[in-house]
Amino acid sequence: MKKLATLIFFSTLTLPALAQTTELVNADASIFSEICIAAATSDAALKEKAAHYKFGAAELDNFTCNGLSLEKFAKKFKQNMGKDATKVAVFAFDKTMNNIESEICVAAATSNDAFAALKGTLNKPANFYSDVSCNDVPLARFAKKHGNKDFKL
Repeated sequence: MKKLATLIFFSTLTLPALAQTTELVNADASIFSEICIAAATSDAALKEKAAHYKFGAAELDNFTCNGLSLEKFAKKFKQNMGKDATKVAVFAFDKTMNNIESEICVAAATSNDAFAALKGTLNKPANFYSDVSCNDVPLARFAKKHGNKDFKL
C-alpha cells in the first residue's frame, strides 16, 4: 500500500512537467502575428493589441493565423505557454485584398488540401499558378516560408 501511495504521489509531481506547453513566436515579424499571439494569450491582450493597431471587429474577422481563423487559433493555443515550451511559428494573413491571387497565396500557405480545394474551384490552367507571386515572392517559396513546408504546385 505504501508503494502505491508513493507511486501516486510522484506521478502527481511529474505529470505537470510532462504537459506540453507552447511558445508562440512572431515568425513573420508582422503586426498581424502580434494580434494572433495576443488572441491566444487572453481576450484582454487581444483587445489591447487591436486598439493599439486600430483594428476593428470586422478587420479581425479577416485574419487567419497559421491557416486558422483568429477565433480557432486562439482556442487551439489559449495559454499553454510556459518556460520550457515548444515553439510554434506564427504567421498571419489578412485577406482584405479581395482578389484571386491573395486567396491563392493564403490557401497555399495554409495547407496542400486548402490549395487543392481552391484550385479545383478556379478552373485555371496549371501554368497560371506558377506565375502567381505573393508579396513579390513566388507562390511555392511563399507557401513554404509561411508554414506549408510540403507545398507543391
